[in-house]
Amino acid sequence: MGKASLDDSRPDCTDDQKSSRPMSPGTLALMCDEQDAMFATSQNAVAPPAIDVDQNRSELYAEQERCVLTEFRDCLRKLVQYGRMKGTSNILALCFAKLG
Repeated sequence: MGKASLDDSRPDCTDDQKSSRPMSPGTLALMCDEQDAMFATSQNAVAPPAIDVDQNRSELYAEQERCVLTEFRDCLRKLVQYGRMKGTSNILALCFAKLG
């Protein structure tokens, strides 16, 4: 194997030069992890034709980022809800302690 074939085997985790909007560091890290996992499981698979790959790459990245951010938002909502319930129970305990 030459140096060129080794460089081709690594996933490209850099921002697309044609894209006008840079990816966030978190999104970039997630995509690199995903590409590493996909590459490891499909090393012998034949790659599909790259006709629309460049055209749809930014759309795919935007959709992946949207999914990750949606899950993160839902997780934060649950955390806030839990904190509110925990805070309410602490306030009630303090009120009963002062009355009792």
